Amino acid sequence: MARHILVAALIYSLLCRVESQLDPVSEECLQCICEASTSCDFGVGCGTETCGPYGITWGYWNDGLRPVLNQDSPEADGAYARCANDQQCAARVVQNYMSRYGHDCNGDAETTCYDFAAIHRSGSNNCGAQLDSGYFNRLINCMALYGMY
Repeated sequence: MARHILVAALIYSLLCRVESQLDPVSEECLQCICEASTSCDFGVGCGTETCGPYGITWGYWNDGLRPVLNQDSPEADGAYARCANDQQCAARVVQNYMSRYGHDCNGDAETTCYDFAAIHRSGSNNCGAQLDSGYFNRLINCMALYGMY
């Protein structure tokens, strides 16, 4: 009996570790990235370069493994826009992107929400650059609300 409990606990521990590796960005951090990007406006639609409340480009969606809504296909016309304008699908794009490209951008030896937000805004290779003031202020205000800053 004790052996079964130990095995179950080990499996649970491994599953939790895998889940945290799959989703590196917390729900609170996703909310702050959304707030910083567009004040989390789900009515923003698509502009010339970005779509949805996270301001996702086609290239970002592509690098984020091209998730789609149920019964959609990554090759279907409009799949990128439909995903970028859907809260859960867009969040999956960000999670996938950060699983691939997330790293410490500000040199503090930790990968935090600030790093994810900087990568989201400036790209993985340029995330150490200064963020524009509007994005930065919305991000910091939101992070402060959640005790992340």
